[in-house]
Amino acid sequence: MRRIYLFLILLPFIALMISCEDDPVPKITSISPDTRVSHTPTFTLTVNGSDFMQNSRIVFNGQEMTTNYVSSSELTCTITPDDIPYIATTTNEDSFASGSDYTREVWVTTPDAGNSDTLMLNVLANHSFSTESKLSFENYVLYGNVEADSGGNLHFFFTLRWPFAIKKPTQSPLYYKKSTDGGLTWSVKTRLNTSTELTSINRVIMNDDVLDLFYINERVAGTRQMMHTQSVDNGASWSTPETFWSTSWYVINFQIMKSTGETYHGVLENRNTKNGNSELFYVYNNGSDWTKKVGITSSTHQLVPVGLSKNANTNELVIMYLNMDYANYKLWDLFKSTSSDSGSTWTKPVRMNLSSYATDSWVNDMPVFCTDGQGNVAMIFRKYKQSSLSLEAENNDEIPEIVADPISSLNIDKRVLNNLRKVNANENNKYYFKVSSDYGFAWTEPQELSSFGGTLWNPIHLKYDAAGNLNLVLYKWSAQSTVMDSYSTYFTRSTDNGSSWSNPVKIPSSSLGSYYCRLGILDSGKLFILWNQHQNASDESDWDYYYRYSNYF
Repeated sequence: MRRIYLFLILLPFIALMISCEDDPVPKITSISPDTRVSHTPTFTLTVNGSDFMQNSRIVFNGQEMTTNYVSSSELTCTITPDDIPYIATTTNEDSFASGSDYTREVWVTTPDAGNSDTLMLNVLANHSFSTESKLSFENYVLYGNVEADSGGNLHFFFTLRWPFAIKKPTQSPLYYKKSTDGGLTWSVKTRLNTSTELTSINRVIMNDDVLDLFYINERVAGTRQMMHTQSVDNGASWSTPETFWSTSWYVINFQIMKSTGETYHGVLENRNTKNGNSELFYVYNNGSDWTKKVGITSSTHQLVPVGLSKNANTNELVIMYLNMDYANYKLWDLFKSTSSDSGSTWTKPVRMNLSSYATDSWVNDMPVFCTDGQGNVAMIFRKYKQSSLSLEAENNDEIPEIVADPISSLNIDKRVLNNLRKVNANENNKYYFKVSSDYGFAWTEPQELSSFGGTLWNPIHLKYDAAGNLNLVLYKWSAQSTVMDSYSTYFTRSTDNGSSWSNPVKIPSSSLGSYYCRLGILDSGKLFILWNQHQNASDESDWDYYYRYSNYF
């Protein structure tokens, strides 16, 4: 009997010893990735090792994570942007935040068995970039555009065109290249337009494997045309370009968006070549043809569409545009107009500035505008004190020449462009940030961005990533310079919806100017920065595109 009692007393300890033998202490050998940029989109952390059990858990920064058991040698878990936040530390003389690198501990625990050793995930404050590479090997490559699709592919569109400074072009082939490995390699170029077209600005819409390309054709006698071509197989083949707008006026600038199914919405700037008057038109495609062309507003000034959005809940449309005052040759103000009946009628344009800073002596520069597709819209714009500048006088006998602005990639009056160079050298510059959470209908009070104050910075391309960060490409000028070669491209980002910005990173290695810069972002958060650069400073010949992409993705 005593032996039975003794056995019963020892039984739990025997079971514990057996359990410990069945559940060995887990061991980890590596984690992937082992380095990540702070507050970037959600990713899968893979832990490799041995002796993992079904009930083993990954511990990240002291917190047990929901863990997926793959095998006895592999576990995975999901890491969100909030798990690796951006930590701002100090600010430099321009009030940009430097940020701090740090590490997060990773180990595996198995109940009743113990914990593994610890490995570290390195978290970098900001993006670093690959060495620069040449993307196109042609002279005089302009109007480049790059977009990323949800499958991780990059799509590059560009035009071979002589700059007007060298000779007036008679045609400009429009080409396409694709990268399936995040920009490491690219396909051979495919021509998309006809031999007689003179192509300028283009816009791209992505929807899974369907790619829509819209562009301006300037080479039809007496008219300009808006063209559309489509690929339904992710760029493998393209439809014959179709004309959906033809006019004896200039089609100068446009914005296009796509909503549910095959429905397209667009706003076009139509400009009279004889008197400089502009009109804004709304165009609509129901999936088969362009059935609606509605005038929105007209002006003796140039009207530049900068944003177009649709409320997914109410189906209301909103456009945002700049009114450029030719009487004084300055950029004047931001306006918006809305439609609640599918674009058939539009409200009277409303000035977007507020009285707290909308005085006649301060005028707007080209804004940068982006939307995340979920209702959030952001805008950065510059205001400068017009009275402090010596602007070019108006010549009523001269028809304003329209040229491509290498900063905004929009077509504007050449004299306005010349004045903008003076603005960049002007000390009285202020930068503002506005955000909307309802697709651009209502906006917050403008927030002044002291980081960008002064003469040096010129925001150019703004985009959200999947983590909700605002990513910005901007130009920096040499102080008090109006020379085009003074441009240099930089990158910065905000993880707090525009309240603060990281210390800008210079992108090109060359000291020559960089232009027509574009930003592509993969769903993973990987950045792809593209810019145009000429290699002959004496005559601005040999224009080509270069790129860099962010590391650790």
